[in-house]
Amino acid sequence: MKPDVKVAVVVPCYNTGDACVSVITRARAAADAVLVVDDGSTDDTPEHIRSAGVPWLRLAVNAGKGAALKAGIEEVLKDQHGRLGDRFDYIVTIDGDGQHNPDDVPRFVSTAVGEHADFVIGVRNVSAMPPKSKIGNYFARFVFLLGTGRYVADTQSGFRLFSRPLAETLLTTVSWHRYETEAQILSTTMSLGYPIATVEIATIYVDRNRRTNFDPLWDSLRVIAALSRNALSSLTAAAIDVIAFALLLPYFSGNVVRVNCLARAFAVAADVALRRELIFRERGRFRARQVLRYGAAVAVSLTLSTWLLFTFQRNGAGPIPAKLLAQLAVALVSFAVRVAWRAVVGASKGSTGMRRHEARSAP
Repeated sequence: MKPDVKVAVVVPCYNTGDACVSVITRARAAADAVLVVDDGSTDDTPEHIRSAGVPWLRLAVNAGKGAALKAGIEEVLKDQHGRLGDRFDYIVTIDGDGQHNPDDVPRFVSTAVGEHADFVIGVRNVSAMPPKSKIGNYFARFVFLLGTGRYVADTQSGFRLFSRPLAETLLTTVSWHRYETEAQILSTTMSLGYPIATVEIATIYVDRNRRTNFDPLWDSLRVIAALSRNALSSLTAAAIDVIAFALLLPYFSGNVVRVNCLARAFAVAADVALRRELIFRERGRFRARQVLRYGAAVAVSLTLSTWLLFTFQRNGAGPIPAKLLAQLAVALVSFAVRVAWRAVVGASKGSTGMRRHEARSAP
């Protein structure tokens, strides 16, 4: 651990029994401080936490993993006024049931420092997961790819590192409830422009995951909803665009250019209303360049869709079918551009990181 970097580990626990003791003990050896949050356990978990001899919080009732994480992060960010009594540069979250190895904490910190990442995710081997977890994970990362154009190998891992600035931002931009919180954190972090890195970790499932409190139906639906926020917003805007086009067309004597512009204006208004915080913010602050970038994207999309609209009509399609085809084509082009841009940016960051590493290693 670098001497000028301080790391606190937050361990949320709910009915973990004595499994949390080993996690707490090893986390204390791997970081500068540990804070445990008991999420209203109804068994003997509080007694085991108390026996570990670290600062801890107890929620009066079970409020969900997200609520426990928020309580822990808020407490860490109190610095000298909090229970840990110090200021920390990074916060690492580890599940209290033994599914994460606290010995990996230094690797997370090294990755964050070396790659200048504000967010580091521990990536498990999905193929080694129990069947229901494997299916949910595959589906979740597919939905996330559709919504963001970025592939993340393990969207649901709870072993994570946050920089202090990111943690402060997330407290006010994320709804901290249950398991869907972690999916929302990932989506929001990416939308706000914070650098993300990954670390490979062991895939550990204690007793075939029978100890988990994750509801395979309702919690999975919440996670998918959080990961698909961008995709759902885009689909809603696209639907409004097409419906407005169909409704306005008779009132403008078939002037498809004017109608397309008006329909697009309705769609953009809906998109901004649904995703305002994620469109116009970068790294926690409103930025003029974000507004300009979004405006440029809208202008390019409108120009392309209008050209395609004319093209499909010239080839015999009616106004409504032409609009649908143009909308689909624009969506596919937009998705391909996002994927390509992510790949270029990722390659650029990788080569830059390599050059920095070579420079540090040079004699």
